[in-house]
Amino acid sequence: MQLIIVCRFIPGGRTAVTLCCGLTGYSRRRYVVATSAAAVIWACYAFFIGRLGGKAFENNLWAGLGLALGAALVLSLAIEAGRRIMASRRTG
Repeated sequence: MQLIIVCRFIPGGRTAVTLCCGLTGYSRRRYVVATSAAAVIWACYAFFIGRLGGKAFENNLWAGLGLALGAALVLSLAIEAGRRIMASRRTG
């Protein structure tokens, strides 16, 4: 059930998990509970991010765009650096 909830936040993950659950005969009741919980968490997350961003950058839209792009870049670089470090530890 945790995987169903986590995959809600991964692009394409919702579709892939839904197909896998259907193909493997995953319990429909457990799937509905997990996907409902994931939908509520995702909706609250999206609402509060939008609410915070809207209030914080109400008068300066470019600052909000810059912060969002900067955060995405920093997060992407951190993930890539971590991936490379883990790969070098495996081979070295």
